[in-house]
Amino acid sequence: MTEKSAQKDIFCREEIIGSSTLAKVGTARIVLSMDAVAKHHMLVMPIRHVERIDELTDEEHRDIVKALRSIEEFYKAHNIEGYKLVLLSGPAAGQTVQHAHWHVIPGNAEFVTDPKRRSVHYSGEELAWEADVLRRDFRSR
Repeated sequence: MTEKSAQKDIFCREEIIGSSTLAKVGTARIVLSMDAVAKHHMLVMPIRHVERIDELTDEEHRDIVKALRSIEEFYKAHNIEGYKLVLLSGPAAGQTVQHAHWHVIPGNAEFVTDPKRRSVHYSGEELAWEADVLRRDFRSR
């Protein structure tokens, strides 16, 4: 992991990722996906720039699991039954942002690796508005 790769990583740029952040859980972050395959498609990632999961600290592992549990509670509270948990590791697997992250996709939506084929595309303003609405749910937990 280099400083240059971290600079190119949109998940490390607070001015970009901050408006879609729903919650920070210790060393992890929950964000609303801009190129979602379904409504309430979220991402969980370490706040620190980490390209591969084998670089995660024990604390980051624990906080990612806590963040995933928080999303599960959110889904249950909103009567969303079932979800997919998807991790793409490396460009050969279709990972487009080289920062370890998990997609949490509710319901039966099909996961596609090409963001252009995803069904929900938020503008920056729409993403910030939707995240603001959902953020309230995470604060109440």
